[in-house]
Amino acid sequence: MKHLFFCILLITAVFCQAEMILVESGKSNSVIVSGTKPTKSAQLGALELQHHIMRMTGVKIPISARAEKDKINIYVGGDNSGLKDETARIKFGPKSIRLTGNDSPEFGKVDYDDYKTFPSYRYQFNGSLWAVYEFLEKYCGIRFYGIGDDFVTYRPQKTLRVAEKDWQHTPKMDLFRDIFLHTDSHSKRDVALWRLRWRLAEFTPPANHNMYSMYFR
Repeated sequence: MKHLFFCILLITAVFCQAEMILVESGKSNSVIVSGTKPTKSAQLGALELQHHIMRMTGVKIPISARAEKDKINIYVGGDNSGLKDETARIKFGPKSIRLTGNDSPEFGKVDYDDYKTFPSYRYQFNGSLWAVYEFLEKYCGIRFYGIGDDFVTYRPQKTLRVAEKDWQHTPKMDLFRDIFLHTDSHSKRDVALWRLRWRLAEFTPPANHNMYSMYFR
């Protein structure tokens, strides 16, 4: 009897989980808030969030420097107090979602069409951008399988609901995460976005496999 009661409570909790409706019947209920002095990581995060939700729903959620009344405000970047290294955080509040993380203090203007203005994946923290990608994958069902938008999958929908569930992650160690391409068949912009979408990062110098012998000397 106790097991049955527990199962009923668990099922009820699953079905009663709170949700936020970001897009409803082809209309935006939300706004992306970038703040007045966003980092490069946060700027690109806001643009990527807008881009992929538009591809999924056909609705372009506006990007604003300030919050708007009567809208769900999706803050990208901003409050990163207590966060360090590559930490990324997703936190829900009353009519708000905060996609934040530890960002390196790079504040140059990001042009979505110019890959040279994107934040670097080398020796730079991009926590806010990582939070955006985690949100798109974990909450919106988007998957980044390869280079370019043709390899980004999603389920087309006119209404986008997301579950209100906080999330935070900090990698346990600094890593060298990179993939070397042996082709130039892709545009430099697509390659730059792919590296960031896959959360590639370099915090240690690269070394070729012919250097491994040094560990045995």
